[in-house]
Amino acid sequence: MTPKMRPWRALFEHEGRIIFLCALVGVVVTAWVAPGMAARASDGGRVTGDEPQYLMTAISVGEDGTLDIADERADGRYRVFHEEALPQQSELRDDGTRISPHDPLLPVVLALPVRLGDGSPPSSPSPCSPGCWRPR
Repeated sequence: MTPKMRPWRALFEHEGRIIFLCALVGVVVTAWVAPGMAARASDGGRVTGDEPQYLMTAISVGEDGTLDIADERADGRYRVFHEEALPQQSELRDDGTRISPHDPLLPVVLALPVRLGDGSPPSSPSPCSPGCWRPR
C-alpha cells in the first residue's frame, strides 16, 4: 500500500464508529423534536398556508391517481388536519375538475405514504407511521 492511501485506510477502520455516531445523532435529534410534532401551525389547523392544498393533492394522487381535488374538497377531507374552511385556491374547470395551482412534485412524493396510511388520524403523530395525517 502506498503512503498516500494510508489516511483512507484509517477512515475505513473507523467506519463502524462513524455509523454508530450517525445513528446516535439520529436518535437524539428524533427524541429532541418529537414533543413538537403535535404542535399546531395555527388556531385553525395542524398545517397552514399551502400545505393543506399539497396534502389534498397527495390524497387525490394516492387514491384516485389524479390531481383533481374536487371530491376531496367536497367531502371535507382536509378537516382532519385543518378544521377551518380552506381558502379557494383552485378554479372549477369546464369538465368539473379542480386542480390545485401548486407544483405537483411534492404531492406525488407524498402519495405513497398517503396510500400506505390506514386512513385514521393517529392518537399521537409519529414520523415512522406512513400517512399519519391522512384523513378518511
